[in-house]
Amino acid sequence: MRNLEKIVETQIRLWSSRAAAESERAPKRRDFWPNITISREFGSRGAALGRLLAERIGFSFWDKELVSAIADESGANRAIIESLDETRRNAIEDAVQGVLMGTRHTTEDYVFNLVRLIRTIGEHGRAVIVGRGGHYVLPPADALRVRFVQLFDDRAGAYAAREGLDERKARAYVDQQEKERSSFVKKVFRRELANPLDYDIVLNLSTIGERSAIELVTRAYELRFARVLPH
Repeated sequence: MRNLEKIVETQIRLWSSRAAAESERAPKRRDFWPNITISREFGSRGAALGRLLAERIGFSFWDKELVSAIADESGANRAIIESLDETRRNAIEDAVQGVLMGTRHTTEDYVFNLVRLIRTIGEHGRAVIVGRGGHYVLPPADALRVRFVQLFDDRAGAYAAREGLDERKARAYVDQQEKERSSFVKKVFRRELANPLDYDIVLNLSTIGERSAIELVTRAYELRFARVLPH
């Protein structure tokens, strides 16, 4: 991963230049482009697809590791929050309380920072956000919520091949990681990660190729938000 501070500085410059270009336009948020959140079963290569999608349509890309690192790093965390004006920062704070269902006093600072960061990134728009419950954090009107699934045997076999593991160990690891993700979501958001009603589109990568999956997500975004994306 590139230096975290440089990643944050680069993104804030992009947000600032975009805000300056749109500052004379009204009403506010007229030029807001909704985000795309990606939830994926472990081993389905959903994060890699998210990166390809972001590159194709010109959106910023935020994966689980990057968002988690920023949530843990106080300087970068503060810089991203301060990329919004005070009124919008206050609105984000109120929204985070709602997302966490009034349980901030029992929530670790990391989780609070994580949710606040995702809301801030989402407020800027034009982002692909992978994992960390992004589809629960952002309002449905502000994101196309995507989930990638794949047959367990396909995921475990591909993971074993990538990591040079025997299939038994790969199957155990894939299963463990999926359980940990589900546990995180249930603990923080009190939701079932696999519930299809929490998504706008669920794609099975065992039957749909990666290129077709990107095409379908792009088209779903265009139909839902009446926006034309680069192809």
